[in-house]
Amino acid sequence: MGGKRFAVLLCGEDSEYIKKKYGGYFGVFVKILVEDRGACDLYRVASGEFPNDDKIGSYDGYMISCNCSNAHGNE
Repeated sequence: MGGKRFAVLLCGEDSEYIKKKYGGYFGVFVKILVEDRGACDLYRVASGEFPNDDKIGSYDGYMISCNCSNAHGNE
């Protein structure tokens, strides 16, 4: 086995284009990571879903998606 494990943090909703082309942002990351013999878990952080404290250190890396908001907006 020996594959790496990643957490994918989704910070926004999937756009219609991304849903249609990849099945959502998670599909984009899975395509990148799994083809490189990795595995990933999905967390919808925009909806308040985060990894448990006992899992945080178990990942080899984190992938963070984009979102439609920005640091200077009013949303």
